[in-house]
Amino acid sequence: MSIKTVLLVDRSTPFNPETFICKGWAIWRGPIDGDGLKGEEDQDPNALTLTEIDLNNVVLDDGLEINEEILKGEEKFFRLKAKPIIRLDAAILQTLLKKNEMIPDFWKEKLDGETRYIYFYGTILYPVYGRVPCVLCLFFLDDNKWHWGYRWLVHNWRFFDLSAVLVP
Repeated sequence: MSIKTVLLVDRSTPFNPETFICKGWAIWRGPIDGDGLKGEEDQDPNALTLTEIDLNNVVLDDGLEINEEILKGEEKFFRLKAKPIIRLDAAILQTLLKKNEMIPDFWKEKLDGETRYIYFYGTILYPVYGRVPCVLCLFFLDDNKWHWGYRWLVHNWRFFDLSAVLVP
């Protein structure tokens, strides 16, 4: 039996944080150090064009440099944005949740006993309760189920906080 690895992403309806999370959430607008309300939506334009992805080609990037154990989420964002990669977006996370049987098994594996958190930096979000940018993630818990969450970019990120990216 072959395992299907090409994920089809329906782009006919754009990702809507208010329907996925709750009322008041939006896509961050403008620069990360701005108020999140003015300017263009902060989404990776290359990710928004993806309608199919071979999950075998997705790289999980920790963003850390040699001998670095922690970095701020904002710094990780700037590093990812500077690389010649495609930062996978929230619509891809949403599709993976619907088709979680396609998620590669190794994404479930713990790293040094820590749960892997896989972030989708292609969509930066504006939360309902503040001007702190955040990003969605997938993670697999001991209940043998995939879950989603989010994390503010002002927090520290470690080796098990991975970003889902494609290298063109």
